[in-house]
Amino acid sequence: MLPLATDATSRSQVRPTPVLRRGFTLVEVLVVVAVVAVLLAILIPAASSVRTTARESVERSAARSLLTAWNRYAFDHRGRLLPGYKSGLPAFDPSGRPIDGQSFGVAAARYPWRIAPYLGGAVEELTAPSVAGKLDGRRASDDPEYLYLASLHPRFGINGTFVGGDEGAGGFNAGFETAFGRFYRTSLGEIRRPESLMVFTSAASVGGSFGDPEVVEGYFRVKPPTFTSPQWQAEADPEDPASVGHVDPRWNGRAVVGFVSGEVDARPVEGLRDMRLWADQADAHDWSLEPAGGG
Repeated sequence: MLPLATDATSRSQVRPTPVLRRGFTLVEVLVVVAVVAVLLAILIPAASSVRTTARESVERSAARSLLTAWNRYAFDHRGRLLPGYKSGLPAFDPSGRPIDGQSFGVAAARYPWRIAPYLGGAVEELTAPSVAGKLDGRRASDDPEYLYLASLHPRFGINGTFVGGDEGAGGFNAGFETAFGRFYRTSLGEIRRPESLMVFTSAASVGGSFGDPEVVEGYFRVKPPTFTSPQWQAEADPEDPASVGHVDPRWNGRAVVGFVSGEVDARPVEGLRDMRLWADQADAHDWSLEPAGGG
């Protein structure tokens, strides 16, 4: 009869065989690094695209709010359209106090502070986030620099040349209107094509007013491709928004556009060269303003 195994013997017999462990080989490490690099190359642009789309959605929403305010202004003024740039009209600061045009210069002549009462009394909704940061610390309602810069750099430029009127483009000028006729619409009832007549679009300018030469999102005025002669360059210069009338295609090559009808869309710069989007009386892509009686 065989003797029973002792506890020590049993333990020695069931002791597990050591498992040999090894690290990753150089090839395996390189493969993992390559896979991670490929995933990052895919995910980073996708994340950036999602952020851009979200910001564009915010701007579209702001355009709808602005168009609502623009229509409310017209309703309160018996159908008269908001002038894009005109001196001598009432404008109000964030506290609702009238802005003295002589004290604050052109801030009162530009459209933002005149439409502000229809946006809750302030212009924050008109301001792009990048500009809002530059305006921090200047928000006192009696600060002339704040009033000036906020009126200069709203995220949307207005097509005042042909909608509402712009003193800088012959609007409200008796001599100019004698020569060219009443070329801009001044009331809602005059507009024939509200679904295709543009009022606002994403705009930009060189931000020298902030002490730097960089392009700043936002400008109060956009100029049409053609007036009495061409105004836009053949090719857009990304360093100079004025090359295409201050229109800013900042959303993947497109600008947010708001129409009289209330519709909001995004259009590429080349699509905005069509003068039928700018002037209600334009009948051709390359239409230009001619002297009264000149066709």
